[in-house]
Amino acid sequence: MIQFSDLEEIRYAVRQLQEIRYAALLHDFGKVSVPEAILNKRQKLYPEKLEVIRQRFAFAQRALEMECAQEKYSYLVEHPSHRHDSPHCQKLIELDQQLERSVQELDRYLELVQEANEPLAYKSQKFQFNVEQILTQLSAISKYTYRDIDGELKPLITAEEMEQLTVPTGNLTTSERLAIEAHVTHSYQFLKQIPWTKHLQDIPIIAYGHHEKIDGSGSVILGPSNYDPCGCLRSVQSLENSHMLRQLRTKSIQNTPSAGESSSL
Repeated sequence: MIQFSDLEEIRYAVRQLQEIRYAALLHDFGKVSVPEAILNKRQKLYPEKLEVIRQRFAFAQRALEMECAQEKYSYLVEHPSHRHDSPHCQKLIELDQQLERSVQELDRYLELVQEANEPLAYKSQKFQFNVEQILTQLSAISKYTYRDIDGELKPLITAEEMEQLTVPTGNLTTSERLAIEAHVTHSYQFLKQIPWTKHLQDIPIIAYGHHEKIDGSGSVILGPSNYDPCGCLRSVQSLENSHMLRQLRTKSIQNTPSAGESSSL
């Protein structure tokens, strides 16, 4: 029994509780229409995408090393008579140092990508204390290009990958979150196709409201402006954790309900 609430007098017949029980069993059925990769996503980037990025960084480093070797070769061809103690050797040392700096920069970029890939990365102290610097580095990564095997300039991180890495909270992009949220509608559309009996006809609408909050927000159907406390109480998530409901579920199965039978929550 709910105490000290405007809702404490609301009562439900056992058949209504049976409706809620069936809706609880079926409320997430619509997730079969959501891509499995999205449902099982643990980080901002999919594992295979992160592996592609690692390979891309490795290729970019090899490209830098090849460019450095080519510059050395060209320089030696242009200056064939240099001695080991001549200024020409300093040029080769500078090329090596430049390569080392470029490789270190790539390593820092890859480390940042792997850190930003974590769902709670932007809430960590490191990110919060260095927000401007990290955003500057991410911007630099998004503009970084390398030459692929055909000699064409390609982005080190694509726009789509950067969108995923810059998700501020969690691991889903806007489109991925909408795909998951759509499971509510998919469940409703599926359940509407079932020819329910009169006593079970509200199962689709109950399942449809299973993300509705106690204040009426979060509802796919109604929203706060059309808040219905009875509908909210009958939403699956609000009730499936109720100890009283778990007891009444057993009773609804064992007893043959009558029209006048009722229980209170």
